[in-house]
Amino acid sequence: MAALSAQRAGAGYVQVAVPEPAQSAVDLRLLEQMSRGLPHEDGSHTPEGVGEVEELAERAGAVVLGPGLGRTDSAVEFARRVAQAVQVPLLIDADGLNAHAERLESLRDREAATVLTPHEGELGRLLGVESEEVSRHRLDHAREAAERSGAIVLLKGDDTIIALPDGPVAVSPGGTPALATAGTGDVLSGLVGALLAKELCAFEAASLGVLAHVRAARAAAGRHGPDHVMARDVIDGLPAGLAGPGEPGGPEARSPRR
Repeated sequence: MAALSAQRAGAGYVQVAVPEPAQSAVDLRLLEQMSRGLPHEDGSHTPEGVGEVEELAERAGAVVLGPGLGRTDSAVEFARRVAQAVQVPLLIDADGLNAHAERLESLRDREAATVLTPHEGELGRLLGVESEEVSRHRLDHAREAAERSGAIVLLKGDDTIIALPDGPVAVSPGGTPALATAGTGDVLSGLVGALLAKELCAFEAASLGVLAHVRAARAAAGRHGPDHVMARDVIDGLPAGLAGPGEPGGPEARSPRR
């Protein structure tokens, strides 16, 4: 989903690094994207694959780390080392975030931009607090995570928050029930990853990505109904979601409130 989303959002060349046993299955589903099979341990990523990811990243505009990663010890170590090794803008989601639970400060050493895209449970694990506490004080916890990590923190939800370390905050103008389906978080990761690869600054890429994601989901809901949207429908809606005011297929754009 992240790979398909990134290419639909304008990434001209997408590479997917997966454990070698998964490569053939990925190749059956992805026709336009290129795959790379990495060393594995019982089918999971292992630190021996970090060098190959670093090599791929040298020719990439951005890296998305986490979707489909898993939580084995070897996959966790792989994620931690990749985050330190790649020297391009990096988006961390899903199990890439879980690999950094209560280790946010380790990301401060990165020189390139970093974007974290947690939901409340993942942000709670990153900070070492309960998700209910995050829910009660979303803005405070998003700011805290941004300050501790030095990263842009995109806290997902109906009122998605994008927080800069010691800087402004963007708040989504509102979500849609069409995003309450599995896989739409991976779509957002691929979308923001593509915008990072287009050399938008990380705050702008995250903010535009959230807005375009909502607009794409609303476009999909207009075709299928909000209760019948799947993540692939949101991917198909990305051209409308990214269209500017007055462009064919694009709803009237609104910027996130700041």
